[in-house]
Amino acid sequence: MKSILKSFFNNKDGVVSLEFSLIAPALIFGSLYAMNLGYQVNKHQKLASSITAGSNFLQDYVSNNSTDTFRPNYNNENGQTSDSKPMVTAKHVIQSAYGDDLKLEDIDIETYCVCPNPNQSGEAGEEELPYDFTDPETKYYTKQKLTLWKKGELCSYNCPNDAGKARVVVEIAVDHNIHDLFAKNIIIREKLKTRFR
Repeated sequence: MKSILKSFFNNKDGVVSLEFSLIAPALIFGSLYAMNLGYQVNKHQKLASSITAGSNFLQDYVSNNSTDTFRPNYNNENGQTSDSKPMVTAKHVIQSAYGDDLKLEDIDIETYCVCPNPNQSGEAGEEELPYDFTDPETKYYTKQKLTLWKKGELCSYNCPNDAGKARVVVEIAVDHNIHDLFAKNIIIREKLKTRFR
């Protein structure tokens, strides 16, 4: 009996298989997690590149046209505003660069008139601006969303404290729903701000 037990305990057959069976689940899970993370990073990079393509289109557009064409369209019949032609085209450029699974409704492009904030307090300063420029998001500049402005040059007024003419800034933001490799719903967000004047 002792010899049987001794031979049983001295037998190392199957040890490698047992160790592999214990480690394999962790290796498989780790590999799947790494692949899923890589997939999400790839989607973020692809979306960032697409937004850059849209911004480049707008930069090229402005080099040949006036920023006044960024002014939203106004429908006198129903009182609604709609995106200007260059903004609609920029959305199509972004969608085309990313792929058809990105919906146009996921892409938001806004135009702002922006003034620098010398006091960095979140307020425009003591001089009066034509609109309320309070912006809680940043303390370095103040902005006003462009809706309908009077005819003439876009953002034609001067900023406080002799900071020059108001800048024209376009912000592109995309919230895109994707499913990762585990079929989990994830929203990827990318933003880009571009100054045109």
